[in-house]
Amino acid sequence: MRLWLTIILMIAVVLVVLSWPNRLQENPVEGLRIISLSPAITEILFELGLGEQIVGVSEYSDYPLEAEQIPRVGGYGEPNIELILRSRPGLVITQQISPEKIRQLQNKIGPVCPVLVLKLDTLTEIVESVQEIAKATNTSKRGHELADRWNKKIERLQKRYGNLSEKERVRVYVEIGSNPLRTCGQGSYLSEIISLAGGKNMGDAATGSLWPVIASETVVVWNPEVILLSGMKRSGDFKQEISSRLSWEDIEAVKTGRIIELGDAYKRQGPRLFEELEKLADMIQSKTNESKKSKKGKSP
Repeated sequence: MRLWLTIILMIAVVLVVLSWPNRLQENPVEGLRIISLSPAITEILFELGLGEQIVGVSEYSDYPLEAEQIPRVGGYGEPNIELILRSRPGLVITQQISPEKIRQLQNKIGPVCPVLVLKLDTLTEIVESVQEIAKATNTSKRGHELADRWNKKIERLQKRYGNLSEKERVRVYVEIGSNPLRTCGQGSYLSEIISLAGGKNMGDAATGSLWPVIASETVVVWNPEVILLSGMKRSGDFKQEISSRLSWEDIEAVKTGRIIELGDAYKRQGPRLFEELEKLADMIQSKTNESKKSKKGKSP
C-alpha cells in the first residue's frame, strides 16, 4: 500500500514540475518595468500583451494609441540615459543602432538591468526578435503564436510568387527619401517583402548600404513599373512632384500612374508589417495586371 502511495505521490510531483514552464510562458514577469527604444519594438511589446509594463518609449512610438501616453526617453538612436535610469527599468530593449550608443547603453544601463539588443533588418530577424523578447518577458507562448502566424504568411506568398522568373517579376522602385534620393538595397526587409510580393527590387543593384543614396538618372534607367513611396509622409500632390522630375515622365510607373504611398505599417519592422504583406502583393500585382489588360485592349 505504501509503495502505491509513494508512486502516486511521485507522479503528482512530476506533473506539477512539468506544468510550470507552460504557466510561466503564459504569464509575463510580474512588475517588470520595460523601456522600448524603438517604435517597432513598442508595437511588438503591445502585441505580446506587455503594454501596461512599458514605462518609457522612444520618440515616434505612436502605435497603438495607448503608446502616445507613455513617457518619452529620447529619440530613436538617441536614447536619454538619465531619463531611462530615472524610469527604474527592469529591462531595456533596443534595435541595433550605432556601436557607440550600444556601448553607452551597456556600460551605463547594463549594471542596473539587462539591455536586449535586436537586429530587425530582415523578416527572419524580426520573427526571431519577437521570440527573444517573449523569452525575456515570460510570454513565450504568445511569441511562438505570433512567429508561427507570420511565418505562415511568408510561406503563402512564397508559394504564390516564389517560382516567378526574373522577367515575370514586376520592376519596383522604393523611395524612402527624396533629398537626396534614397532607396532600399539588397538585404533590407523592404527588398525582401517586394520579392515575396512577386516584385523585383531595383534598389538591389545599388551597393554600399542597406539604404543607398542614388542618382535621379539611375531611376530613369531602371524604368520601374511600380514606384512605392515610404519614409516621411509626403505633402501635396506627390504624384505630380514625381512626374515633374527631369526625364521621369518616361518612366513606366509614371506613365501609368502606378505610384503608391506606403502607410506607417511598412516603415516599422513590427506586427503590422506582416499583416500588410498580402495587401502589398495585391497592390503591386493588380496595378500591373490592370496596365497589361489596358494595353491589350488598345486597338493597333
